[in-house]
Amino acid sequence: MRKRIYIVLGIIFSIVLIGVISFFAWYKIGTNSPKNVGQKETIVDIKSGTSTVEILKLLKSNNVIRDELVAKLYIKMHNIKGLQAGKYLFNGQDSLSDVLNILTTGKVMDETVTITFKEGKNMRYIASTIAEKTNNTSNDVYNLLNDKDYITSLIDKYWFLSKTVQNENIYYPLEGYLYPDTYSFENKDVEVKTIFEKMLDQMSKVLSKYRKE
Repeated sequence: MRKRIYIVLGIIFSIVLIGVISFFAWYKIGTNSPKNVGQKETIVDIKSGTSTVEILKLLKSNNVIRDELVAKLYIKMHNIKGLQAGKYLFNGQDSLSDVLNILTTGKVMDETVTITFKEGKNMRYIASTIAEKTNNTSNDVYNLLNDKDYITSLIDKYWFLSKTVQNENIYYPLEGYLYPDTYSFENKDVEVKTIFEKMLDQMSKVLSKYRKE
């Protein structure tokens, strides 16, 4: 009888031991190993108001984490709070702890776009440069230049612009008034208006010392 009890207990112990080992192996793989070693960089955009559960689903669907359940357990065990919204860049080899650290510290990806406008270039060059560096097209630039109401608003705003820029003999109203320099913008979605006005602001600074003259 005792022998049978020992055998049953041994079987139970073995099953429990296998279960414990399997659990820790599953948990370790889920927390420390990236799903696809060598995977290309992945951009994940987390919108404001997204719940933790939804964030984990989004990360899983983008192959940023291996297992949602492991992630939930890890968050609960380490009392992690405050996963922040934003656009993030993951390198494909981030562990779960790396990913959660990025999200809790809000290390969003840098989308800054830098545009250099060279001296002595015409408006066609400016339009093509904007089209190359941003999500705007050359036609977006030309359409804005043909917007008389917009040009009038700039004349009202900048002291060095006058109604002469609207002369029909001038092909492009702002040609010669957009200061050539290197400018930084938040991302490629920057509007042409924002680019123009940043260049005009710089022109205003440069010309300010000659204003009285």
